[in-house]
Amino acid sequence: MNKLNIYEELKLKEYYWGGALRVSFEKIDLHSTSNVINILDEVCKSEGLNGLNEDWNEIDYNLFKKILLSSFQFNLGFSNSEQMPAEKAQWYYNAAIENLNMETCRCFTNWHNNPWDQGGGGGGFSVSKHTLDLALSIINNSEMLFVYFLFED
Repeated sequence: MNKLNIYEELKLKEYYWGGALRVSFEKIDLHSTSNVINILDEVCKSEGLNGLNEDWNEIDYNLFKKILLSSFQFNLGFSNSEQMPAEKAQWYYNAAIENLNMETCRCFTNWHNNPWDQGGGGGGFSVSKHTLDLALSIINNSEMLFVYFLFED
């Protein structure tokens, strides 16, 4: 498994606490949920985070995009507090997913819903020791984007 730290490369530390990785690996059967979850948990553990096994929530690409864009634009702990303008969030989103094939991918998060939807409230299963965290992943058969946001109140 090869990891590229795009959190540092894109200077995301200026906006949020967490991490962002592009990970490449040997081809896997994308239809096998256990194979996908194993890779996802391995990446979590390599970042000092908790793997969630079967507790990952699979979401569709459109929800993944909506959550990731909101995560870049707004503060996780204070959902109405803008960290960057929408245009800049879109630029970071495009840079993060560059060259990932959206047609053949699966998306996962540790939340049960979108934190920025009305009544989004409570998350799901924590991947860290922090008060609040959000992890998102989009994976195809040989590459993954894994992004996590940490918040401590």
